[in-house]
Amino acid sequence: MKMLKKSLVIHILFFLLFFPHDCRCLELFSENRYYYPEIDAFVYEKSKINSGNYSELYVRFQKEDNFGGVRSVIKFDVSEIPKNAEVIEASLYVYALDENTSLNHPSIEAYSAPSHWDESSLNWSQVDDKDAQIHTSSFTAGIPDSSPDSYYWNITDMVQSWVNGSPNYGVVLKTDSKEFDDYIRFYSRENLTFKPYLNVIYAPPALSLLDPEFSENMPAEAFEIKIDDQIQSNDLPPDQIQTPARPNPPVITQHPVSQKKNPGDSVTFSVSASGTPPLSFQWLKDGKKMDGQTAETLTIDSVSKTDEGVFTCRVTDDNGSVEAVAAILSVSEPAVITTQPESMSKTQGESVTFSVTAAGTPPISFQWKKNHMDIQGATSNRFTIKSVQEKDAGVYVCEVKNDFSNDMSAEAMLVVLFPPQITCQPKPQKIDVGMPAAFSVSASGTPPLSFQWLKDGNHIDGQTAETLTIDSVSEKNKGVFTCRITNDAGSVESDAAQLSVTAPPKVTRHPVSQTTNPGKSVTFSVSASGTP
Repeated sequence: MKMLKKSLVIHILFFLLFFPHDCRCLELFSENRYYYPEIDAFVYEKSKINSGNYSELYVRFQKEDNFGGVRSVIKFDVSEIPKNAEVIEASLYVYALDENTSLNHPSIEAYSAPSHWDESSLNWSQVDDKDAQIHTSSFTAGIPDSSPDSYYWNITDMVQSWVNGSPNYGVVLKTDSKEFDDYIRFYSRENLTFKPYLNVIYAPPALSLLDPEFSENMPAEAFEIKIDDQIQSNDLPPDQIQTPARPNPPVITQHPVSQKKNPGDSVTFSVSASGTPPLSFQWLKDGKKMDGQTAETLTIDSVSKTDEGVFTCRVTDDNGSVEAVAAILSVSEPAVITTQPESMSKTQGESVTFSVTAAGTPPISFQWKKNHMDIQGATSNRFTIKSVQEKDAGVYVCEVKNDFSNDMSAEAMLVVLFPPQITCQPKPQKIDVGMPAAFSVSASGTPPLSFQWLKDGNHIDGQTAETLTIDSVSEKNKGVFTCRITNDAGSVESDAAQLSVTAPPKVTRHPVSQTTNPGKSVTFSVSASGTP
């Protein structure tokens, strides 16, 4: 066989030398590939914000403010394309977050990144190139509730330069529209469904007839077919020779469609293609071949989170291969509350915040309820009352939803506390020695209320009721009495009430009988004790 191949090569060289008009080049088929970013980021002209792990990319004109301009940079690994392959077409696509029309979207420019960078340390100097070759964007309006608006650029020459050996530092996106006073936002590679992608159609480089790899690896039948074609045409005049048409690779007539599924659902991706039979099919997930998946349809009977990814199908015939447009499988996660709200007691006038955390497939919505009735405007994972009042007391819950399920939080009780307020003050008293005395106080506030009587500022042991009673007063009981009332919201002290102890009069020296002459004066005297 080896000798046969060498002989065939010699024959071909003979025809090339003596019948050049009769021989045509062996034309190889084209490849159609989709690439997704290996890294992407955006950078501010005047800020050092690390933007490598954001779910969005930004561009903005160089405003005179704290941030300046904003540019994004995206890098694709296209190293699998053979060196010096012919890049037929290369298109970069990004999806816009904002829903607008082309009328109010400015032009966005793309150019080859001038230097090496990484997501964690990207700075403005690594993306700024005033002499760069600019590629202007085209705009495609999205489909409402299905796909967002998109921008795309023809960067065939840029990718060709990478394939030919120029450094591949990625693509920079910028806008110089002075009239557009806002950011333009795109989905980054962190978004599974609408991440940027690069579509490259290329023809592998033709192998030289003198290349040992060509003569050793090409089947003899390939030489025989080409030679026979030319020998038959050699009998015709040169102007009647018809060069066989360039073989065409398969054409995808129906691409797979992105789908969202719940865990446990079945999913089927389908592809249809035309071409020279027989056609072979090979499904790929995230760029890797899936064992045994070689039919026009790919079915997963019961999907789980691990099945999420980017699916495409490579269709091949004798003339080449083509890859279908990628389809995204998103497997939903039900909305589940992972952190419950907690019951709280707050004093009137204080601030209170209830919060929940939830997991599940975005977007997740929140709705707070009081006593199971919706609270208008309370639609985030946190609900705050800046100054609680009596009317705010009640039971609070939060309902969490996504497109696939909902979950209700545990109940959280809000108790509004009111500090004590004295409604009836104790009264000053004057009591005779030996008589009973009583001081009373009344108060309102959140129960339970506790009472503590004080005399001259000191606690009176055991006197913890609303009324303080002294069964038989004595001189030692006189003083200033107050009551301190306390609950969970605070405390208050009553007005002071004076206890004055009075003693009844008592004759301590009686008058003495006397005898005197007429005309003389006489004096009787008495002494007494008691409260003046």
